[in-house]
Order: sequence, then structure tokens, then C-alpha cells
Amino acid sequence: MDLVVLQNWLDNISFAVLFSTMLIYWVGAAFPGIPYLGALGTAGMAVANLSIAALLGSRWIEAGYFPLSNLYESLFFLVWGITAIHLVAENMSRFPFSRSSHIPRSNGNIRLCSPDSAGNHAICRAPSTRPQIKLADDAR
Repeated sequence: MDLVVLQNWLDNISFAVLFSTMLIYWVGAAFPGIPYLGALGTAGMAVANLSIAALLGSRWIEAGYFPLSNLYESLFFLVWGITAIHLVAENMSRFPFSRSSHIPRSNGNIRLCSPDSAGNHAICRAPSTRPQIKLADDAR
């Protein structure tokens, strides 16, 4: 197989896998009760990372130097690094990034907290009023 054809396949595979992985992470954020989405998202990121690494390696073999000479190659190297950092961060954390049920959500009430003597945020109070926004037309 010609290296140019291999690079074309790896380019398309990495794009398709990253796009589908993005959709998996979005579905995981919308429906946190689906149990296998975290593992599927991690596997997709690993496949995309390996595909991009193989693409960079094949371009290195073909050109004879590390592929950072133009914007196309530099962006693939950047994406490879970002996916690698994503995999390391997800491996070091306690939960996969596709499960956003751990993210606290706000219902519009802002709580003002101050630390107690031990440094914990234990003394919290809700604001008494919401801020009023006055527009220039309402200056009556």
C-alpha cells in the first residue's frame, strides 16, 4: 500500500472517530445513566490517538523528517498531543469525562460562602435580592 493512500485512510479514520467520540461524550452528558458510554468514549479517544500517531509516523517515514513543517502537520501533532493529555487526565481522574453527572448544576440561586475557622466552606447564605439590570431606555 502506498504511504499517501495510508495517510488518507488514517486522516479520515481519525476524523470519523473523533467526531463520533464527541457525539458519545455529548450523549453521555445528556443521559448520564447510560453505563457504557464512558468506556466507549475512552476507547474512541485511544483509537483516534493511535490513528493520528500512525499518521504522523507515516508522514515521518515518507518525508524523512519529523512532520512539523507546515500547518497541516502541526495541527495533527497538536491534536495528537491534546488527545494524549485527555487520555492521561481521564486515567488519573476518578470518573470518565463523559459522565457529567458529577458536575454541579445551578438552578439560578447563587450561594455566597465564606470559610469557617477550619477553612471549610460551611457558612453559606443565599443572596437576599437578585441584581436588577437597568437599560438606558428605562431611565424614567
